[in-house]
Amino acid sequence: MKLLNLLRISAVICILFVSSLLLLDRWVSARTSDRIYHDISAVPKHSVGLVLGTSKYIAKTLNPYYEYRITAALDLYKQGKIDYFLLSGDNAHRSYNEPWTMKRDLLKAGVPDDKIALDYAGFRTLDSVVRAKEVFDADNFTIITQQFHCERALFIADSYKIKAICLAVHEPNGTAQLKIRIREVLARVKAMSDLFILNVQPKFLGPKVPIVKPEPPVEKVSAATSSITSAAPLAHQPVAVLLAQYQAKIKCLIKEQSQLNAGFLLFLFRVHCRHKPMFNRFYMLQCIRFNLLIKLYTFTYCLLPSHSLYAIFTRL
Repeated sequence: MKLLNLLRISAVICILFVSSLLLLDRWVSARTSDRIYHDISAVPKHSVGLVLGTSKYIAKTLNPYYEYRITAALDLYKQGKIDYFLLSGDNAHRSYNEPWTMKRDLLKAGVPDDKIALDYAGFRTLDSVVRAKEVFDADNFTIITQQFHCERALFIADSYKIKAICLAVHEPNGTAQLKIRIREVLARVKAMSDLFILNVQPKFLGPKVPIVKPEPPVEKVSAATSSITSAAPLAHQPVAVLLAQYQAKIKCLIKEQSQLNAGFLLFLFRVHCRHKPMFNRFYMLQCIRFNLLIKLYTFTYCLLPSHSLYAIFTRL
């Protein structure tokens, strides 16, 4: 009788345990379903695509999970949905390097090397997702992996307040899928434990290495600074002010004429400042002349060799 009661209690505990696991699993799926896409054409454009790594071969056979992820990543790139790849995976030892394996296949497919960044410390999904923001400065990106993996990755991203979406790529059918699905349920329980109980952080963090390089700020030049021929006579302006005005003017010309050799022009102006009188009418004429020659230089740069232009300026 006691044994029967013990079996009943054990059965109830097992049922409650399994039900809890399934409930948590469904909760993760429901919480992330609105940011998972299955059609590439419907995926919003983001600068960075995070490809989660996996082994390319399983027992000398090509891993379909790997193949589908790489194919989908290439399709996203070709359709203009992403501009850069962040390949994150394990690099446990020399003979096993998930990021470099993915990079090699992308290079073979014609992706430029400067469009690929490697994360060798993506030991787990948590590491890959968090490092994408904390190290590679990608706060809004597209994750590329299978559906079950998308849900867990987005759940982790939510916990760290990372804006991300996911493209759920095709996954193979059969017994292998069932085994992976069972393992995924346990992986989600561990992820919740890491996030809400243990507060686990990525194994390695470091200085920021932005994938998307920020554009240099455009300097706003005031009218008083950019105008070389201002209302006040040039002879009554300090040399430093004149130099600043010429530098500002040359910077403006750089924006208009991409082939303008600014260093050459600044050098010529300094020669004028060093060898010409600074407070007389002759210097004023020289400044006006030089201002006109700057414009001439911008139009003749492509037609004459640099040594000819140098000779024209030095004879002044």
